[in-house]
Amino acid sequence: MFGFSSERGLYRSQDGGSTWEQLLYIDDSTACIDVALHASTGTVFAAMWHRWRNPIQRQSGGWSTAIWRSTDFGTNWIKLNGNVPGFGLPNPSSILGRIGLTLDQSSTTVYAMFDNHPGNFAGIFRSDDLGDTWARVNDGSMGNYVGGFGWYFGQIRCMPGIPDLVITCGVDLYQSLDGGVSWTDIANNIHVDNHAIAYWAQDPQQIYQGGDGGVAFSDDGGATWTPRANMGNSQFYA
Repeated sequence: MFGFSSERGLYRSQDGGSTWEQLLYIDDSTACIDVALHASTGTVFAAMWHRWRNPIQRQSGGWSTAIWRSTDFGTNWIKLNGNVPGFGLPNPSSILGRIGLTLDQSSTTVYAMFDNHPGNFAGIFRSDDLGDTWARVNDGSMGNYVGGFGWYFGQIRCMPGIPDLVITCGVDLYQSLDGGVSWTDIANNIHVDNHAIAYWAQDPQQIYQGGDGGVAFSDDGGATWTPRANMGNSQFYA
């Protein structure tokens, strides 16, 4: 976004999109980059990201970057980073960058992926009590898998009903089968720069990936991928 705006923030519609209300506003340079709703409890997590750019500058992190949580479907909010609830998360800083969120609807497991400014990997964190407490997973084997472009990525997704299965997107694609204890690069024969990932809810072996090379599908848990190159679409690039 070139410039600053008081319209940044998180919005909610309760009439199918006819009208919207701004639920969470931080400042004119901080916006919501990801949101996760735990439907049965009304717990909502919002990743608020301090970010702005112009034709010659990019700021992709800042003091206002944080995870906020609501326990009443978004009416009231508290900031987790640096507060007593949510201890274990990175504290606010001048370089705290983009955050990705995912949660499991059938349990109380939540994951958060952090990058920093100017765009390096800063860690994946897990909570098993809907954000009351957090701990960093064992992500050291992943290196800087976002390749210095953390502001460009951001998705992390866990398998519905099996939260120990989790995939996170970057230049490469990493999956954990044990809740973050170990990670494996599963970006085999697919184009680099992974932006979207989804488990098929009925079968954890079936995974869809979207990235700079299009869409790919795996039916063996990410061991091999088949490009879906038959879609009649294109991308405006420059």
